Amino acid sequence: MKQNETMHPQRWKILLLEDDKTDADLIRACLNENLKGECLYRVTDKRDEYIHLLQTFEPDVILSDYDMPSFNGMKALEILREMDSLTPFIFVTGTIGEENAVRSIQAGATDFITKSRLYYLPTAVLRAFREKQEILEKRESEERLKAAFRQVKTAQRLARIGYWNYDFEKKEIQWSKEVFNIWEADANSFHPSIDTVRQTFMEKDTANLFKRDNPIYREQAHLDFEHQILTPMGNIKWVRSHISVLYNARGLPDKLEAAAQDVTRQRRDQHQLQLSNERFEIALKASHEAIWDWDIPADMLYLGQGFEDLLGHSTKVENPGGKFWSARVHVDDLERITKKLKAVYADPKQKNYNEEYRIYKADGSIAYVVDRAYIIRNDKGEATRAVGAMLDFTKTRQLLQDIAYQNQKLRDIAWIQSHVVRAPLSRIMGLITLLEMEDYHIEELKKILGFIQHSARELDLVIREVVKKSSEAQKMPNIAEDLETNASPGIP
Repeated sequence: MKQNETMHPQRWKILLLEDDKTDADLIRACLNENLKGECLYRVTDKRDEYIHLLQTFEPDVILSDYDMPSFNGMKALEILREMDSLTPFIFVTGTIGEENAVRSIQAGATDFITKSRLYYLPTAVLRAFREKQEILEKRESEERLKAAFRQVKTAQRLARIGYWNYDFEKKEIQWSKEVFNIWEADANSFHPSIDTVRQTFMEKDTANLFKRDNPIYREQAHLDFEHQILTPMGNIKWVRSHISVLYNARGLPDKLEAAAQDVTRQRRDQHQLQLSNERFEIALKASHEAIWDWDIPADMLYLGQGFEDLLGHSTKVENPGGKFWSARVHVDDLERITKKLKAVYADPKQKNYNEEYRIYKADGSIAYVVDRAYIIRNDKGEATRAVGAMLDFTKTRQLLQDIAYQNQKLRDIAWIQSHVVRAPLSRIMGLITLLEMEDYHIEELKKILGFIQHSARELDLVIREVVKKSSEAQKMPNIAEDLETNASPGIP
């Protein structure tokens, strides 16, 4: 039948099983006068119509005569209870007799009123309706409680949380099903006791939990800690225990009530994360890069340790991101970099940013950097975050300049060797050829020897200049080695 939400419905739906029209009118008049709210009635003394009205009218209460020519009140009660156990069924009859009254109550009747005492009927109807509502509310509360219990059980299973308690007086330990699952123990063969549970504890302090004189119970009534266990299956697991200590009248520990959570996976994940972070930190140190993470909508910037190691800037940034860059990027590069960043952020298709510029170090010196970033966008294509890595290639740039200078020196030497040395050397060779061709007077020989001597001195000066330039080039040793050490992929 339909469940009403209030103790007094605004509209009563009352089904009368009555074959006497006068009696039906008297019942209606009595209820109309005493019940709050509108009363809707349906009257019948036919079995089929009665069943039809139960299904379509959905009455709040049924008032039935005990004996009718074509239908019987007890049969009507039986039909109702097969369909509905809560809708009130009150016998309103002339005489019912004690035996029939008892039989009707046993069959599920709510009450019975004699027609000579109709003034009791409104009270009986209200009482029956309240009882129905209380039963419905109780059932609803029980269903909510059951649902909550199922949710708790599901949450415990998913979170790997179980319950256990220990009675110091009885020296008894009780485990929930999930605790057996955590300990990988068979509830049929493993019986939790002080000895069997202690054997699973891997830390000595944990084994003292079941000692009543444990000093910690004088200091703390609530314990929260993680410890290792060795399960009966031979596996080592991590368990987090939340323990509440209950004390007796003398102030001594009486019981322990605890929740145990399997945190093995979390511990393993934390360990893997720690290893990953360590590898990442080592990789950052090896790469000489400064990592940054910019929350664009909030304009907040996170700086990695590389900023302090490479550039000397503190990683604790109080200023928003935009101000950090504008205060540190070289003034001649700032406008170009700002425009490039805005263009990249504004283009939904752009995911990468790569620029070279100068930045002021904490000591005021200038560093040349390559800045590369990956842009993260929301569903609308708006840039929400940028994660980047900045590489200081100042040393590499200086090495490249040194190489260019050395190459120029080598080119100068090569030019001298191919041009300047050739002129005096050609003259000397020509003069020697003249000496070989004829016999000369002493004066002519002196003149030719003077030319040879002049050309030799000129050649000596050229050789000295070549030696000087070679020495300057050799003053930049290990450039190739330094370049290999300082250069990084992506630096031209």
